[in-house]
Amino acid sequence: MKTILFLLARYPAFGGIETVTTVLANSLAEQYRIVLCSVKGEKEHELLHRLDARITFRMLPNAGKKERIAALETILTEYRVELVIYQDSYAPNQYLAHYIKQRGGIKLIVAEHSSPSLSRKWVLQLPQIPWWNLYRRFKLIYFNGKGHLLTLIRRTRLYTICDRYVVLSEGLKQEFLDNSFVHDTAKLCAIGNPVSYTPLPVNLNDKKKQVLFIGQFVGLKGINRLLRIWAKVQEQATEWSLVLVGDGPLMPSVREQIQEGRLQRVCTEGFRSNVRDYCAAASVFCLCSLFEGFPMVLPEAMCSGAVPIGFNSFAALEDIITDGVSGYSVPAFDEDAFAARLLQLMQDDALRLRMAEAALARSAAFNVPAVAARWQTLLDDVLGNA
Repeated sequence: MKTILFLLARYPAFGGIETVTTVLANSLAEQYRIVLCSVKGEKEHELLHRLDARITFRMLPNAGKKERIAALETILTEYRVELVIYQDSYAPNQYLAHYIKQRGGIKLIVAEHSSPSLSRKWVLQLPQIPWWNLYRRFKLIYFNGKGHLLTLIRRTRLYTICDRYVVLSEGLKQEFLDNSFVHDTAKLCAIGNPVSYTPLPVNLNDKKKQVLFIGQFVGLKGINRLLRIWAKVQEQATEWSLVLVGDGPLMPSVREQIQEGRLQRVCTEGFRSNVRDYCAAASVFCLCSLFEGFPMVLPEAMCSGAVPIGFNSFAALEDIITDGVSGYSVPAFDEDAFAARLLQLMQDDALRLRMAEAALARSAAFNVPAVAARWQTLLDDVLGNA
């Protein structure tokens, strides 16, 4: 049985990369010997029980680079590792991936778990700085521009040394090229993340008249924009409510906007670790983010029969939603157009039911067996399996 090692900056932990790694590793444990190797971790006793009993977990020492490389070499040799999946989280651990390449004899797959254009999204902050404040503008441009350049160099080097480079959607391939010094796509492939939980059984005819938002209450998630959209439709859909699941620094602003705008039937639920019940109850799901990589909350809502609406502010949206069939893709930040689509779904029961059925069907592409099958195909290709 061949051995695959997942190399992460942090594991175990509650983050998205760590959750996806657990799901994928468990799904591959039948065909491969799996080793998870982490630079640091948290809450081991709470989280490690989620791993299949056949999976080995090893933590690198809290030491310098030489000591960590030596410990990694011991693991690679002891378990006769043939392939490493480097779960890239932009943490400064790429020296470990470079060591694997220099060592030789082991295949390397790099998986990027966010939008390749993330490092240049700082330009969205420029309009918020007064034109006359040249110092703040220079500081923002200089330091973030420098960081963006270093990220481009880092990404290019990882692509050069790997056997395959995985992004989360077909739409992100062009973003990768635009945000690196790479000109070929021979090693580039797209595999989305799997839905990390089993959805509750749902009867679409029993759905509540609820519009759902799940996410952090931060500016990038567009929560204040969603409240402005709700203000446009609330008087025309009095049987409907807006449910906000999440928390964050904008919670006081959200409550103030609800009160001052006299918004009706808006429920702030706070943070919830388990959102399955909310997805199962809601009929419509809204995403108003300034940008995303591959937001798992969309397929998670779709697999519970909630019809998604989102601004087309990120490339992966078109890989998740078929506009007008399994959801709506709205021109970025056109709040009137978003409100019109939302109102259309709330007022047309037949349309909403038809699109919910399509969303359910589309979400099957993101379940664990479907995503694991795509990874299996990639692994067979890289390892040269018959």
